[in-house]
Amino acid sequence: MKTLLKNGRVWVDNSADDHTWVGFEDSTILAVGDQLSSDVEAQYDHVVDLAGKLVLPGLQDSHLHILMLGEMLESLNLSTSTTVASIVQQVEARAASVATDTWLVGIHWDHEKLAEGRPPTRQELDAVCPNAYVLLYRSCYHVAVVNTKTLKLLGIPVNEDPAALNALGIAESTVEYKDGVATGLLKEEATYLARTAQSKQITIGDRERCIKRGLDEALQCGLTAVQPNDEQAWGVYKGLYARNELPIRVHLTQPYKELEDWTDDKPAEPPYKASSTEDDMLRCQRIKLFADGSLGASTAALRLPYRCGMHGHGILNHTQETFNSLVQRSHQAGFQLEIHVIGDAAAEAALVALESALVSIEDRPILTHCQVLGQDLMPRMARIGAIAN
Repeated sequence: MKTLLKNGRVWVDNSADDHTWVGFEDSTILAVGDQLSSDVEAQYDHVVDLAGKLVLPGLQDSHLHILMLGEMLESLNLSTSTTVASIVQQVEARAASVATDTWLVGIHWDHEKLAEGRPPTRQELDAVCPNAYVLLYRSCYHVAVVNTKTLKLLGIPVNEDPAALNALGIAESTVEYKDGVATGLLKEEATYLARTAQSKQITIGDRERCIKRGLDEALQCGLTAVQPNDEQAWGVYKGLYARNELPIRVHLTQPYKELEDWTDDKPAEPPYKASSTEDDMLRCQRIKLFADGSLGASTAALRLPYRCGMHGHGILNHTQETFNSLVQRSHQAGFQLEIHVIGDAAAEAALVALESALVSIEDRPILTHCQVLGQDLMPRMARIGAIAN
């Protein structure tokens, strides 16, 4: 059906002063203009008089995690905490309603805003919540603090044991020990290990509820399309689409780990092959990889050491050889590559991997964040058409 919006102020380029009407059919804009003739108006099936209202392009978000947004709305929000004691008090209050052997998840603490300059320790969390699994994410989600019960669930030793960490497949630098004893602070791979353990208790119903809540929140904020990086979400989004319950467009970027068990007999749809619906309301054409962490957590991988001298160069999440293989496999499966890079060492590693896989301008690879870059890296980004997102 062709629809005409007239007698409005239609935003085109950088102004809404020169256009008073816009015509569209489904998701395609047919024309915009100033003076509207009766002949043009007669071409439309449905006409809406805007009475001077403003028409804006639909806002699209490029990085919102919809599932995480829904979970956040149900989690313990620690963003206003200014002391470790206030965090511990909030955990204690929430623990009263959390059953034994279930998860108490908190979000958005920031040690730079805490008077003590540090997060709570596992011992402080044990004192108020020993029977539930406590997982408190820093605002960047690359770092978390957990209690002893969670450490034991993950198989992370309380007493420092590098061999045990290596057996778990996580680097020694991702678990903090002081005087040989775990503080409860996890970084990068170790945080992801905790996230994976917690997500195993999330049912399909929980996942759908949180995704729907996140989509509704995005819609209320005026978004018309989102590009989430949600885990195990294609089936949920596909179901919502089939029931006509997607309120906005979803262009899903899936985590690489969902491609790991690919074989020739797998179905030709996500997580194994890129796909989209005919109306483009639902699309999954990208794979996301993480090269490093975040600056706030001192885990962004830098070519020069951090000025504070305490955190070295940050953390590269993969060896170059492993990273090359991950990028190669994603590229061969037909997915667009999106790589989280914050530090310049991470950006360089990503470029080496993309160049090794012969990714080109036509493939439109994306380097997300790009907070610290070197002058030598940008020409290499330009040569392969890497988008600095």
